[in-house]
Amino acid sequence: MIRSSLEPVVVGTPRHLQSGDSLAFQARSTHEWSNPVPVDAEVVWAITPPLPRRELFPAWKKRGTAAG
Repeated sequence: MIRSSLEPVVVGTPRHLQSGDSLAFQARSTHEWSNPVPVDAEVVWAITPPLPRRELFPAWKKRGTAAG
């Protein structure tokens, strides 16, 4: 957390993060978040290693090129 606060819920466990806090979890874990205050939150997200695109966007289909 860079600024303000955030309330993430990871695999059903709620947390409260404030400026200077951090949280690590598996990217495939069910998660959601909300901002409990009327001030914009500033957060740095890092996903490493990156998830394959097909996991992030299940409906995404690789576009091929038409030979013609």
